[in-house]
Amino acid sequence: MHGVRRKLIEEQARAIGVALHEVFIPKDVSNGEYEKIMEREMKIMKENGVSVVVFGDIFLENVRSIGRKSCQRLQQEAFSHNGKETQESL
Repeated sequence: MHGVRRKLIEEQARAIGVALHEVFIPKDVSNGEYEKIMEREMKIMKENGVSVVVFGDIFLENVRSIGRKSCQRLQQEAFSHNGKETQESL
């Protein structure tokens, strides 16, 4: 997403010892459709025992907001930065 190489994401997940569940979003999707796709995928993860979701869209408040709302509905914990940190501090 956003020009980040898949290999880098895979290596980061492996380095910190977490499972990576990639969600592929069609280009130019509406926020409503994005929300439906994410909620469907998050339901699958919850059914498989996932209780905490980490979002990688760290600089897009609208995307973080959609993720947090979906997590609340599914009673999952959402983790992402608050938008105030600099890229260097993260």
